[in-house]
Amino acid sequence: MIAVFSEADSGGDILWSWHIWVTAADLDAAVQTYTLYDNFAAAGPTVLMDRNLGALKAGMWGTNGDNLALGLLYQWGRKDPFLNIDDTDIGGTGALAIGRLRKTYDAAGNALSVDNAAAEYDATNWRYFTAKTIPADRIARYPMNFGYLSTSNNWLDEARDDLWGNPFSGEVGETGHKSVYDPCPPGYRVPHRYIGTMFTTDGKNASNKNAADLARWKGQYTTQAEIQGAGGNIYPYGGGSASYPLGGMLFVSGGKIVPFRTGKYVGAYHVSMPANNVKTSYRFYFDYGNIKPEDSNARYVGASIRCMKEQ
Repeated sequence: MIAVFSEADSGGDILWSWHIWVTAADLDAAVQTYTLYDNFAAAGPTVLMDRNLGALKAGMWGTNGDNLALGLLYQWGRKDPFLNIDDTDIGGTGALAIGRLRKTYDAAGNALSVDNAAAEYDATNWRYFTAKTIPADRIARYPMNFGYLSTSNNWLDEARDDLWGNPFSGEVGETGHKSVYDPCPPGYRVPHRYIGTMFTTDGKNASNKNAADLARWKGQYTTQAEIQGAGGNIYPYGGGSASYPLGGMLFVSGGKIVPFRTGKYVGAYHVSMPANNVKTSYRFYFDYGNIKPEDSNARYVGASIRCMKEQ
């Protein structure tokens, strides 16, 4: 993270910040072109990266000590990332200690503190609040503070539907534009809400709990043992197959913000459009029993992103 600070006052406000993501991969050469069904074709060309935003490799995580494919986690509409878990082990299916998040360091090599019970904002350390939102005029000032308020299910103190440039619309062709808060690299943006529709036969939600739903299931793995054993699932997209790891979430559990269901349990992927209410946003979601291209969840949740080429 690199930040520009103000010298106008003793508070040293952060005016803007950037997350610099460095990987040896040629990301442009590894993109994947999704062939959408006719009823979603108005969304236009859909070309995605082969890995999660912030990931150091493509694929999934199948062994302890290797979560390089998970990437980073984002609250809906935010430009700045939050950390995923470390490599100690895979973990369980529930909540993990906040100390299990990857370590970060300042320029002098000192580890930055992590606190999920803090009372006040902190511009230069990780803070996770369970009853405190970020003011709309301070989005850039607190890039390392994770807000949440139960009454709004939001991290922001007001509902803003255009943070990622794509306010709610029922029209498939309304996919918005890249915004200043979009965390994807230049030339890429947070994807439209239809990216998961290729992963079932009709673009609708499917379960592996009954034969009728399973017949519409297009994930390579179909059972709990297979999906958890692989650390994710592999989906056809038209010209090949895309690997999506079970990256978990940052979520409220036991009254605290924690890494939640990171143990090969949940894959939650943000898209650019909020739902038609002030509390939730759309996402592509899957676990070992479901594929949900049409899912939604609270806007405060920290989830993965799979960046899409700008049209």
